[in-house]
Amino acid sequence: MIAVGVRAHDYGCREPEQLFSQISQDGFSCVQLAFQKAIAGVKELNDLTSEIVNRTAAAMKGNRLSTAVFGAYTDLALPDRKVRDKNAELLLRCLPYAKRLGAGCVGLETTAREKQGGMSRRDALRVFLETLEPILREAEDTGVILAIEPVFAHTVNTPECALQVLRAAASPNLKVIFDPCNLLSPKSAGAQREIWDRMFHRLGKDIVSVHFKGRAVDRRGQLYKTDLAHSVLDYPYLFEQLKKLPQNLSILREEANPAFAARDCAFLKDGLLK
Repeated sequence: MIAVGVRAHDYGCREPEQLFSQISQDGFSCVQLAFQKAIAGVKELNDLTSEIVNRTAAAMKGNRLSTAVFGAYTDLALPDRKVRDKNAELLLRCLPYAKRLGAGCVGLETTAREKQGGMSRRDALRVFLETLEPILREAEDTGVILAIEPVFAHTVNTPECALQVLRAAASPNLKVIFDPCNLLSPKSAGAQREIWDRMFHRLGKDIVSVHFKGRAVDRRGQLYKTDLAHSVLDYPYLFEQLKKLPQNLSILREEANPAFAARDCAFLKDGLLK
């Protein structure tokens, strides 16, 4: 089954009842939820309490919404060991909250390369796996799925690199988030199907959520943000391939403009559910 959703904080940081009412009215059935970005009064994940999570869960249930991705936005491959350990502790603290929300997964950040100084990718991957290991063990005990997202400018930058991480971790509780746009660099924008086919071939069965956003190419050959209607991404091909996957999937609109979100939702449903 495919569920179409949206990144909640694209609607701003609001009281949960108001936020989820509008998202539901626009036709979405699930969200990527980052409390520190979407829920009023939560400036960072350390502010989370059981009361806030329970209120959020009730507001979501009242609007027939589910949590597809618990967005932690917490880097696990930074050079500073103390910062990594602090971030790992924060993620461990969030796992019971993700469980309470019934989140499809907790999204992990493998860290942008520009944040890693002179660290080699090999060392960055080693650091990421070392930091991930106790979090993953706790996720297994808690019954929570974790998910990495390959991004061309991050530590985990290709489908092959993501597969390497999954094999090294060797856990049924580690899956992947697929963002077709984030696998593309300005130089590879013309090779969309080739890159995406590598993702489907190597990791198709491990995809738990997919991000959809728009990109176009300017005169200098650089990618820039656009709406779905003016995007150069090959959406028909993505729709075709995603519908072949047997597992349940959440398809999430990222970078949504609330004024046009209902239109985006209809576009995604038309391509994926018909």
